[in-house]
Amino acid sequence: MASDVHNDWVTVRRQDRPPLHRPPEDPAAESLSSALRVSFRLLRAIMLVIVVAFFLTGVRSVKEGQAAIVYRFGEIVGTKSKGLCVSWPFPIGRIELVDLSERKLRVDDFWLAEYPDELAKPMSEWRIRSQGLRPEWDGALFTGDGNLVHVRLTCNYQIQADPALGIEDDPLVWYKTNVDDSVVDGRSQTNELLRSIICHEAIRLAGGQTAERLRLAQDEFRRELAEAVQAELKAMRTGIAVNTITMRFEWPLRVRQDYEAATAARQEAEKKINEALADAEEMLIRAAGPNYRELVGEADDTYGGLIGQYALAVEQGRREDAEQLLVKINTLLDGSDITGRVGPIIAEAEAEKNAMIDMLAGRVNRYQQLLPEFLRQPDFIVQRLWAETRDEILSRPSVEKFYLPPGEGKVVVKIDRDPSAARRLQQARKRGEEHE
Repeated sequence: MASDVHNDWVTVRRQDRPPLHRPPEDPAAESLSSALRVSFRLLRAIMLVIVVAFFLTGVRSVKEGQAAIVYRFGEIVGTKSKGLCVSWPFPIGRIELVDLSERKLRVDDFWLAEYPDELAKPMSEWRIRSQGLRPEWDGALFTGDGNLVHVRLTCNYQIQADPALGIEDDPLVWYKTNVDDSVVDGRSQTNELLRSIICHEAIRLAGGQTAERLRLAQDEFRRELAEAVQAELKAMRTGIAVNTITMRFEWPLRVRQDYEAATAARQEAEKKINEALADAEEMLIRAAGPNYRELVGEADDTYGGLIGQYALAVEQGRREDAEQLLVKINTLLDGSDITGRVGPIIAEAEAEKNAMIDMLAGRVNRYQQLLPEFLRQPDFIVQRLWAETRDEILSRPSVEKFYLPPGEGKVVVKIDRDPSAARRLQQARKRGEEHE
């Protein structure tokens, strides 16, 4: 009961109390309140931007010619090729982009020092250093025959990446793990590593060959050098791929003039040799046609072709081989493949051979016909043959005949010939020459 009376009293007092008087609005306070509200909204927007930027630190776009390495708590957890790469934001995760485009490294360790005024000039116009090679300035490559040569090497290489192989075998992971890619005093440590390997392999390869062979077989030297450098880079698990190695070769300045003179003499000799070979080939084609090579080989080959092989077999005493080669030569000459001047000569010789064979065959037949009669009447056959021979001789128009009367009387022979007989003899000789 007492509680109810107390509550009613409180209620009555609250109802009886006059309303509180609201003070008038203060412009400064209202402005401050509005500024606080704007600042709070701006702060929320900035915080939102910071949060978004924080999460975007784990997102990178990988362009063509690039690769991304994904870190988590400082350890590599994967790689990514072209496309969008997503990782945990920093500092939990980190994404590093690596340039995979081709790079160029020039190695001048074996090149001589260049003066600024000589850079635009050909080496033939460079002044000769009076003190010769200077080891502290000039570099040179030492060859196996004890010569020094200047070589400038240029290596085109690039960093490899293959995310499909996994972390253990990805060349990009090898590169970041085993190679120092920093720059010290303006020098890339990657270039310094590659330069050291190139110099080591170049010295090793040059020591096994002569300077002249190095000059003549530069393509082979570059190929062997690139293969050796790549093998060393792979063994070191660097993730670096050598694309090409180019080389410029030069003799030392002191011997360059002598070398150029020797080169000019060599070129002139080669020119003369080529001209002689061309003339020889032309002569062979005129003589035997375009198929002469099967018979005599190339113009500069001593034992080329069937004839050269036959001569070699005879020289070495290989009789059976020589006979077989001779058969092949005769077969080739009898065919229609050999043309040129040799063809008519062979045809004429074949005709003379056949005529000689026919003549000898006729004589043999004549001998076989006369032999039985000679055995029965040898004197008669001899007289008849002499008579036939005499008649044959006297019947020739080129023979001038003198008739002597029988008896032992005095005979006078005129020295002056009959002009008509002389003309007949001359005409007969002319007809004989035309017939031949």
